[in-house]
Amino acid sequence: MRFADEEIVEIAAVISHFSGLNTFEETYRQKEELIKPLVENEVEQSNEIEQTLGLLPHYYRIMAKDPENLQIIWNRE
Repeated sequence: MRFADEEIVEIAAVISHFSGLNTFEETYRQKEELIKPLVENEVEQSNEIEQTLGLLPHYYRIMAKDPENLQIIWNRE
């Protein structure tokens, strides 16, 4: 079976499209896993941070995995 040039290009485009979608979905899943600790175990500093700043920045959500370090960082702010 021989493929024409156009068919090879089309197959390559489909493969790269699905590869890109898989990469995007994996990145999004990993991002959600980083945020889970804050959602599941609300850190008491998060309320203080949110009240002071008006919102809870993404990097504080990630730091919620280590509450002691979060407290140190927040005290510096």
